[in-house]
Amino acid sequence: MSSESVTIAGIFDTSSFFWGEHFFNFTVAKLKSENPAYQSLNSVVVDAACDETTAVRAYWKLRTDNNNVPVHGIVGARCSGASVSLARIAGLEKVNMVSPSSTSSILSDVEEFPYFSRLVAPDDSRGEVGALVETLKWFDWSRVSILSTDTIYAKDYVSEFRKLWEGEASGQVTYSNVIRLDANGDLDMASVDTALGGVPTDDPANNSRIILLVVQNQHAWPILKRAEETNFQPDTVWVGTSSWVGRSPTDSLLSEWVGREHPGYLGLGPIRHPNADEYLEDFNNWAPANMRLSQMPVFAAEMIDSITALVLAIYQVPSANRRDGDRVRQQLWQSSVDGASGSVRFTSEGDRRDPMYSILHLQRDSAGHLGWVTVGESGTLSGSATADLGQICWATLGCSLATVPSDSYPVPPRPLPTWIVALLVVVIILFLAVAIKYWRSRKSKQKIKKELETFRDSVVGMRTAEALYLPSVASRPTEDSNGGTTQSVNVQWCWKETEMQMYQHDQEEIVGDQNDCWIKYSDDANTTLEAAFKQQGWKGSASPLPGYLVDFSSMTQTKQQTGFTREVQRLVDTTNTSTGGSNDPLGALPASVRGDVASSEVKFGEELPEDIKNEPQMVLVPGDVIQISKQKKDTDWAFGTKLYHHDENVARSIVSGMTSDTSTVSSDEDEVNVFADTGWFQMEATRVPTTEDLQALKRNVGDTDALNAPSHWNDVADPSVVQVQELKKDDSEYQKVERAFKSSLFRKVTISSIKRVENLAMWQSFVVKRQTILSRELGDAPDADTSRQRQRLERCWLWHGTNVEVMDKILQQGFNRSFCGKNATVYGKGVYFARDTSYSASPTYAVKDSKGYQYIMACRVAVGEYCPGVTNALTPDIRDAKTHTLYDSTVGLLSGDSMSNPSIYVTYHDSQAYPEYLIKFKA
Repeated sequence: MSSESVTIAGIFDTSSFFWGEHFFNFTVAKLKSENPAYQSLNSVVVDAACDETTAVRAYWKLRTDNNNVPVHGIVGARCSGASVSLARIAGLEKVNMVSPSSTSSILSDVEEFPYFSRLVAPDDSRGEVGALVETLKWFDWSRVSILSTDTIYAKDYVSEFRKLWEGEASGQVTYSNVIRLDANGDLDMASVDTALGGVPTDDPANNSRIILLVVQNQHAWPILKRAEETNFQPDTVWVGTSSWVGRSPTDSLLSEWVGREHPGYLGLGPIRHPNADEYLEDFNNWAPANMRLSQMPVFAAEMIDSITALVLAIYQVPSANRRDGDRVRQQLWQSSVDGASGSVRFTSEGDRRDPMYSILHLQRDSAGHLGWVTVGESGTLSGSATADLGQICWATLGCSLATVPSDSYPVPPRPLPTWIVALLVVVIILFLAVAIKYWRSRKSKQKIKKELETFRDSVVGMRTAEALYLPSVASRPTEDSNGGTTQSVNVQWCWKETEMQMYQHDQEEIVGDQNDCWIKYSDDANTTLEAAFKQQGWKGSASPLPGYLVDFSSMTQTKQQTGFTREVQRLVDTTNTSTGGSNDPLGALPASVRGDVASSEVKFGEELPEDIKNEPQMVLVPGDVIQISKQKKDTDWAFGTKLYHHDENVARSIVSGMTSDTSTVSSDEDEVNVFADTGWFQMEATRVPTTEDLQALKRNVGDTDALNAPSHWNDVADPSVVQVQELKKDDSEYQKVERAFKSSLFRKVTISSIKRVENLAMWQSFVVKRQTILSRELGDAPDADTSRQRQRLERCWLWHGTNVEVMDKILQQGFNRSFCGKNATVYGKGVYFARDTSYSASPTYAVKDSKGYQYIMACRVAVGEYCPGVTNALTPDIRDAKTHTLYDSTVGLLSGDSMSNPSIYVTYHDSQAYPEYLIKFKA
């Protein structure tokens, strides 16, 4: 084997896995010491926290630090949400990833996550969920309540548990509540109180003493603490998942609030294999005294084996092919390792084969310290669970009971006199009247608050539009008693047929293109589905036909007898009729595309908040990919630029329709302030991009390395926030910009400073636009063969004079004619750039500040193919009438100019220009 170096990375939550980096480094050191072939092995650890955004940011940082070359493999992440995002982005580069602890069932989808493996089984019948059901059956419990948080992990776990528990096991879920998290991922304690307060402890028909707590470790203990502080039913049996069972805060923190002698917590954790003791001894011999441990932490053994299995697989592949993700995966899934967690083998989905789990119980030792003790074990096979009742202490009930406590709270019957019953009825009626009024008020407030909750972006701030979004200028049509616009909404539910069965259906049953295979439900089924959807929302379900169930959250139909699923969709057709005047923003669309748009869900934007009401807004078409450069705190408003147009003609047609509707808005687009490619929009009309979205973007861009920050930039702290670096006068970079600035100035000035502008989000928007133009014009020809054409299509530099009032907006949000291109209209209504600094440095454009200083920007501009400008034109002329393709820019010719060398360039897409340097000077 070659000694070419191999690099693996640990990307996990270093705060909750506080021991993780130590065990990672220990395992690498142990492997290298025991096998000479591993001397070329390098490793690095990056903090991924426990959320999607930080995980993706960690991957990009790791790639940047590694000279923009992917690592050979990744160990991580801890949480399923982080692993989902990390596996998607790493999978694009065929980098194999092994998680020691992520259990979400969706990660078993080999088509979605082909290079993901794990040392645990999925949270469904094949893994912990199956073992948990077997455990509950062994204790002879048939009723449970469920408390969970609104995370990907908890949602998937609860869904799989209920499917198995209420189905095959015939169990009952008496109560379920989802606890909200705030924007920082912390518990909303008001939501915790609501969840605890809703448990039906005094209802003998529906209560359950067994509460399944499906949350992450950092959320479990505050919930349990609040339950004890509020004297929640003290004889409750709290049952947990491996996400928190087996782990705890420090004894000192526990002693502050765990007042009961026996808390009575039970749950499942990874099986504690005897091999772990040998590895723990080796770890303590390796580690400094202050890092030594008395027992192996939860998932530490799986961490060790994840690294061992990944390294073994990489080194079993010939050196020249170690970046071949398919060959490494093949070796990984065929490997068998006897490690710290026992025998390690993988299924054909990359999951751990034949998992077993310890049944753990929190109890005090003789010294009064709380700790988790193994009281049994469980697997996924029927009858595989067993436990020792003699080792279990139940809260308030005692230890070593001969029988298992009932799964219901004791509620003794209390017959009441008739007059008391009558009085109670009156009181209840009055209470209900007050409660209903309060509930309606509270629901209204919650709805408003929910509309203001924001979604956090991935590291590069990308979002995908999932609705046709129309800004507030195109407000929703309503009935006008004086003769205005009215609106009717038609909803059609349909299901996806198998392609080979389409011949059985008449044309009137088919929705849209026959090749798409969408079939209408019958009128009765359609009415049933829509009524249920309006009542329950996206979390509900309904049966359109006997034996079939439609789940609104996944938009699938399941045949209950066989489990076969089909896709379904809900098509909303908003039709406007006018009795005088037009207020239909879709009316401007070409007939050929209006039908497609009408079948999409339309999101009508709210009015912009007061402090940004005069700023530009953007139209979104489903499938658009947007780069966010700014978010308004505590709202779902974001400012962005489109990286990828799903259908630019549709977007421009809608904008044109808004600007031409003189009955409701100004005919001047600048005053309407609505654009097809940049502006403010509401995040609820978007979602996190899927793998398909990223692949579409990659096809458009070509070489994704171009999206990295330029090598001469400083480290990027936050990709969505601009940072500027002042250059030193003796720096060659400073001198290059200075020469270019003065070369066409023709008057004497003094430069005060030159600053390099570093805005990764804006840079990526520019690169995508530039690469799109270059790819369209030059194809895949090598750079060396097209250097002259590239210089014609991308100008470096053109100049833009500015003033202190809009300068910061440009640096943060980019060029937008709503604040940097309204004054000049001779060559079109766009953003103006000059070939010569003498033009842009004029005080007319580079306006002096209070101290006499002027400001000019040296810009990279993707001018593309251009045509002569036309006064007041909103767009360039049409270049190809058949494809409706426009020129990219317009130009203005001054005295002595030619079309090959114009003085003035005008752009119409914000992402066509990047302000690379800001120069401050004084004449």
